[in-house]
Amino acid sequence: MIVALIVTAFVLFILITAAYRWEIPQAVKPLVIVYFLYLGYSLFTQYTPSPDTPDINKIKSVPDSKSNIEKSPDRIAIPVIPQSPRPLILDSIPLNKPKSVNSVEENIKSESEPNSKPKPEKLITKEPNRTLILKEMLICRGIYKRSPIKPGKEFSNRIDSLYCYTKISNSGSKQELKHIWYYNNREMTRVLYNVKPSFNYRSWSKKMIYPENIGEWRVDVMDEDENILGSRSFIIAVSSSEF
Repeated sequence: MIVALIVTAFVLFILITAAYRWEIPQAVKPLVIVYFLYLGYSLFTQYTPSPDTPDINKIKSVPDSKSNIEKSPDRIAIPVIPQSPRPLILDSIPLNKPKSVNSVEENIKSESEPNSKPKPEKLITKEPNRTLILKEMLICRGIYKRSPIKPGKEFSNRIDSLYCYTKISNSGSKQELKHIWYYNNREMTRVLYNVKPSFNYRSWSKKMIYPENIGEWRVDVMDEDENILGSRSFIIAVSSSEF
């Protein structure tokens, strides 16, 4: 015990010297507190009385009960017989014969036959709750103040570009939409954008048109689950004198 306290005090001295050398004197106080706590704990545990252990020499021997049993005389129980014994009379109780196993099995089968064939359950299919509604979709030559300009279904190949204008109602959270441009049933451009919650959310996409892009065009509006909300077809024709 004394050796441990000396070693602990020496370690404390080294730590205090290191604290002053490293210019952290505020660490000295916690070290001293920890040392005194350890010192008090050591003294307390040293002088705590240990529970008394019984002395083996003081334990009294228990006499063997076997010798006492052998010394006691054997006692034999003698039955008492009455002088005039009476006959034992038992009342007859009618016994119910148990049903045979076969009859029980037949009853179980007859009861289980009507319910043996389970009825097919009807599958209830719920339609997906769509919060996006396409209210308006136009192919036009331009956009001015968020409104379509010169919409139509047939355009000249002299135009530089076309716009797909959409007005969407979104009653849910922000979702992603796609404008997919097709030329002769071949995908040309895919435009992605987000639709915020709004009753009338106006948006549009732009596609460059080259003079050789003559033929049938189509634009599909799809949600993030690849559901088509709407589609619009138009034609790019060769320019005439009207243009």
